[in-house]
Amino acid sequence: MSQVNKDELVLIYAGNPVNAVMVNQLLNENGILTHIKNELMGTLAPWQVASGGYEPVEIFVLSKDEEHAQSVISAFNSSR
Repeated sequence: MSQVNKDELVLIYAGNPVNAVMVNQLLNENGILTHIKNELMGTLAPWQVASGGYEPVEIFVLSKDEEHAQSVISAFNSSR
């Protein structure tokens, strides 16, 4: 039986730079620590960090915060 490491980072969101910044802000406001990957390059040259430049910016959270983060992101997606 394997256990999930609660300090492990999991990918929670991938999208365009504008939406990624909004999602990151919402997660931080809800007390969820985040790590953004490709924030700068996803804006300047998205085709270099993602195939075809599609969803170049990724947001990671701790695995212990994954469920809470998914509910915040679901609310964000339903409000658009």
